[in-house]
Formats: sequence, structure tokens, C-alpha cells
Amino acid sequence: MARPKSLIASMEWTVAARAHDCRSNRNHRLEKGDRRLTIKEDGSDLHYCVACATTFLASDIKRLQDLLAAGEQ
Repeated sequence: MARPKSLIASMEWTVAARAHDCRSNRNHRLEKGDRRLTIKEDGSDLHYCVACATTFLASDIKRLQDLLAAGEQ
């Protein structure tokens, strides 16, 4: 039996090893030691600050819940 496909990208909370800008908002500066969300995409690591990450994660969870509910009707 085939393994079900996941729509969720490979991601995890990591700690910044150096200072850099958030991938989503260049005004959000990540300092060394700050928590960040790392998403692996096409062999690259994309880093997002906690504020941006929680905003788009909550939005995507809502979108997936709405899609699931529409499929159950």
C-alpha cells in the first residue's frame, strides 16, 4: 500500500547561529540565539522569525481545516 502524501513541508524550530533578517519581513531582525522557524525548500533552508511564522502557520491551519470541512460535506 502506498504511503499517504503529506502536504506539510519539512520544518522545525531552530536557533539562529548568527544575526540575519527574517525571510518574510526584512524589518524583523533575528539575532544570534533567537528561535526561528526553518523550512527546507528545494535544498535550501528558509528562516522566519517567530512572529511571522506563527501568523502564517495559524492562517494555513485555518485554511486546511476549511478545506477538510468542505470535503466532508
